Amino acid sequence: MFRKKLRDKSAERQNQANILDELILLNDMGYIFLNSDTTKAL
Repeated sequence: MFRKKLRDKSAERQNQANILDELILLNDMGYIFLNSDTTKAL
């Protein structure tokens, strides 16, 4: 049971890392614009 939770947590962290990488790429390509007054995406 502990190993399953550890695997699930590891997979979740890998998924989060993948999403972060994609967001950074989209930002670098100019697809993400933030309004500095509200910190919300436009």
